[in-house]
Amino acid sequence: MMALARMAALLGLAGAAVHLALTGAHVTHAPLITLALIMLAFVCVPCSIRLWRTPYDRGAWRGALVVAGVMAMLHLAMRPGGAMLAAVLSVAALQATIGATALCRPAPLHSDA
Repeated sequence: MMALARMAALLGLAGAAVHLALTGAHVTHAPLITLALIMLAFVCVPCSIRLWRTPYDRGAWRGALVVAGVMAMLHLAMRPGGAMLAAVLSVAALQATIGATALCRPAPLHSDA
């Protein structure tokens, strides 16, 4: 479970980093998009930290799945094409697979297990 949680946490932090990196492309001509990218980047951080620290936190796993689903829908609503479409779909599929696998596992008796 630790490995799944760490992969999910790193994936969330990588997503946050990508969103922050993209702010520079929009800062001058679209300040609202820049603000939205910053806010969206920070949505992933608390959940990623929770998953890293407490891999059996089922609430963190559910939150990660919800955020992944919402992010996939938001990206698909922008009608990406080519490599962006492949990236959006593959990241969403990976997040869903990791999250579903983690949630299907029984919770341990102790949170430090």
